[in-house]
Amino acid sequence: MEAQIQFLQKIRNLSQGQYSFADELAEVLGLSADSIYRRIRGETALSVDELLKICRHYKVSPDILNETDSGFVNFHYNLLQNAADFENYLTSFLASLQMLKKAGKSAQIIYAADDVPIFHHFNFTEHAAFKMFYWMKSVLNMDIFAGKKFSYSLIKPELLRLGKEIYEAYCQVPSIEIWTEESLNSTLNQILYYWESGLFENPKEIGIIIEQTYKLIDLIQKQAEAGSKTLDIRNRDNFLMYHTEIQIGNNCVLVTAGEQKMVYIRHQTFNTLRSTNPNFCKETQQWLQNEIRKSLPISGVAEKQRYQFFQKIKQKIDKLANKVG
Repeated sequence: MEAQIQFLQKIRNLSQGQYSFADELAEVLGLSADSIYRRIRGETALSVDELLKICRHYKVSPDILNETDSGFVNFHYNLLQNAADFENYLTSFLASLQMLKKAGKSAQIIYAADDVPIFHHFNFTEHAAFKMFYWMKSVLNMDIFAGKKFSYSLIKPELLRLGKEIYEAYCQVPSIEIWTEESLNSTLNQILYYWESGLFENPKEIGIIIEQTYKLIDLIQKQAEAGSKTLDIRNRDNFLMYHTEIQIGNNCVLVTAGEQKMVYIRHQTFNTLRSTNPNFCKETQQWLQNEIRKSLPISGVAEKQRYQFFQKIKQKIDKLANKVG
């Protein structure tokens, strides 16, 4: 029964419920508290059905105990096949950030940004609408957008509201972002591709999107200067930003809340693979710390370096604006 005790201990560590773990497990399995405690102590064996219920509820693999073995890592991802899946993805995304907010100062996000971190895209309405349309039409190939050109009106207000709440929640969580000078390139290339392919229903909307992209970058520059995503001096040091000259190659995110860690890596352009594997999280943390040591701080007092970094990015936006103007 030792394996069962260890299994349930791992599940306890993953639990973020509002109740005691025993009460939470009793609700999942539909058993009495006494029956649950016998299983936690290893006095009664979990049935196969009970094991599967636990794994489905906590979204873990039955072989979670093997995750301490070198080279063995379980990943989870969101199935995104239609607009409802996309909305559920954003809803789950928001719920995860809200839990991080509750963790207070023990929470942290470290984001190695091959692309602009997704949260920032949601702060400006038309820009957010374009990114959502691009993801759903050109990346996820959703049937609902087949043959459609981009129009702000095609994106449900509920999706934009969720996106805005995701951004606002992210602003409350302490974070470190590691950028390259190419981090905005993919977004600029997406805008250019749609323009060259005639995929804007209203050509005037491209000007609005480019303008909001500039505002997005300008705001991040101000946040880096303040050391705060809320631009509030009382919330200083909730945002650190670094510039690396080393190509990152893929978005990689380490989320920490107390003793719990989770790694997200980009999958199929938009989606993510995530893992709580202790060895994988530890190795990722070491890699990110290494990246930070090799990078140039551009938040806080690093005025010259920050100005030069953002000027190069803004010049790319100006170049695109001139090309499509």
